[in-house]
Amino acid sequence: MRTMRAVGVALALAWVLAGCTGGDDASTSPSASAPAASASSSAATPSATPSAAQTPTPSPTASSSPDPAGPVPVTAANLEDALATAGFECGDLDGVLNCAIGGSNVPFGVPDDWAADTELRRDACEQGYLPADYQVVGDDATWYAAPDYVEDAETLIERLAAAGYTTDFFDYCPA
Repeated sequence: MRTMRAVGVALALAWVLAGCTGGDDASTSPSASAPAASASSSAATPSATPSAAQTPTPSPTASSSPDPAGPVPVTAANLEDALATAGFECGDLDGVLNCAIGGSNVPFGVPDDWAADTELRRDACEQGYLPADYQVVGDDATWYAAPDYVEDAETLIERLAAAGYTTDFFDYCPA
């Protein structure tokens, strides 16, 4: 639980920093806002579901339409489509993309500025908020998810793989 709070603090700090650094109108783009993680590991599902205009059209799964090129890497650009295709129930919770996975509400970080987010994560780790070996799921370039439990992270990876997408664990604390 302490680890999730620390991740939440780091994500919240990234979100605040993104708002202070200017740039394009990030507040109007759901995938452009850097989220703050929920420290709760309750079984509650996200409080809001995407509207029909926001609901992505699922792409064919790997089993129904094999892709000769292999699995598609999950990036911030296709994250919501990949999650929908994999059958996850996701929605916006306080401005943060959250998905119900294994009875937990899992927050997803999609920072505007990956370099700035990396520095915030480095600072959080150096200050001892997180263990140096803490891992999250993502692409280590555009997004990450911070499940409370390893089993939920494995479920995320496995269900995305079954839907024709690829992602993996990476170290939350930058080298």
